[in-house]
Amino acid sequence: MRQIQDYLGFQLLQVHKAHRSRAEAALSKLGIHTGQEMLLLQLWIEEGMPQSQLAACMGVEPPTANAAAHGACGIDRTKTGSRGCADLPRLPDRTWPRA
Repeated sequence: MRQIQDYLGFQLLQVHKAHRSRAEAALSKLGIHTGQEMLLLQLWIEEGMPQSQLAACMGVEPPTANAAAHGACGIDRTKTGSRGCADLPRLPDRTWPRA
């Protein structure tokens, strides 16, 4: 009889847990919570997109993207429109090149 450890799904879960643990440790040293790296990556690719579009790219609901943007280190926010109601998250100025 096969043991649960022999199943690919179990092994993938173990890889996922190990990766998440190592990622959390590395990101916490930078003051970033797990999940915020996706926000930072998306802003690295296309800076200044509306939060609703950012949420769609990340595959989350707008309130989740909003919470991540509020909590992410170094995120600048610009208001747009006549009422200033749309936030455009931006990375702070930096000297290294974009991909």
